[in-house]
Formats: sequence, C-alpha cells, structure tokens
Amino acid sequence: MRYTTTVMALFIPLMLAACGTPPQHTAKQEPATPYAAAILDRPQPPNEAARAQECDWLQSQIASQRGQASFAFAAASDRRQASAYITEAQQRIAALQSRFAEIGCNKPAATLPAK
Repeated sequence: MRYTTTVMALFIPLMLAACGTPPQHTAKQEPATPYAAAILDRPQPPNEAARAQECDWLQSQIASQRGQASFAFAAASDRRQASAYITEAQQRIAALQSRFAEIGCNKPAATLPAK
C-alpha cells in the first residue's frame, strides 16, 4: 500500500506537468519541404509585368508537377511508391498555389492582359 501511494505521489505531478500548456506557435508555419520554402520565400514581384510573368511561371510549374505526378503514378511499382509520389506532388502543388494566391494571381494566365 505504501509503495502504491509513493508511486502515485510521483506519477501524478509528472502527468500534470506533461499536460501543461503546449508551446506557442507563430502565425507563420515553416514550409513542409525545401521546395516549398524555396517557392514561398521568393521576393514579391516589383511591378505588374513581373507579377504577370511570375503568375505564368507558377501556372506552368503547377501543370508540370501534375504531369510528373501522373507519370510517376503510372510508373510506380507498388501502391506505397505511387502514394509517395502523389503526396510529394501534392505538397509541391500546394506551395505553388499558395504563392499564386499570395502575389495576387487570381486569374488564369490565359485571361491576364497581353504583354
């Protein structure tokens, strides 16, 4: 009985300490991958022409990532490998889409004003 009381006396404070407040996170989360960091850390375009060019580039990269994901999925030897390719492509596409929205590319490239 005395052993149980001693164990509980030590165990309960440890459990309460473990349940303390979680660390506070900043509003900006770290990118999931180095690719995402490279995309999201690009400087803002200095003018409208540069923004339009960046929007075009982002759209071409999104299309490229989708194409690579489709090819990799078809070429995968098993489901785990295919799933890994798809997950990586989704992360890259999400980073590209975040950048697309961040710089105000709200229109598809085909509808942007001609240069």
